[in-house]
Amino acid sequence: MTRHCNARNRSGGLCGKPARSGETRCHLHNGRPPGTPEHPNSRAARLEGRRRWLERMKAAKERGEIAKIPGGRRARGLPPLSKDPTIRKAQRMVEKMKATRDVAVPAKAWGEMSKGEKLSAAASAPRPS
Repeated sequence: MTRHCNARNRSGGLCGKPARSGETRCHLHNGRPPGTPEHPNSRAARLEGRRRWLERMKAAKERGEIAKIPGGRRARGLPPLSKDPTIRKAQRMVEKMKATRDVAVPAKAWGEMSKGEKLSAAASAPRPS
């Protein structure tokens, strides 16, 4: 018995085509095999587009139109984001609330703190009312 592709179609059902041997997807949904190099022209175009976009974002930030470049780095000293998407979203919401209140980030990086210091920093943080 052959395994079927586990990709979903637009109506929510499964693809139904037989999966590749040793894979969970068919030839249509599997994508490029890992390690396949990107075409040099495609790579150059992607990098050039990214460079132009970054220039526009930096200029907008200098003009004060945006506060932060989208998808940029997180502030230093923040705890690592969770792998759980729900918790990660909540962490980002809390970080956004703290940023709007201008709450100071601890001087010591989260990874360098002991367990007691982390508990103390979390307890001393102001709570939303």
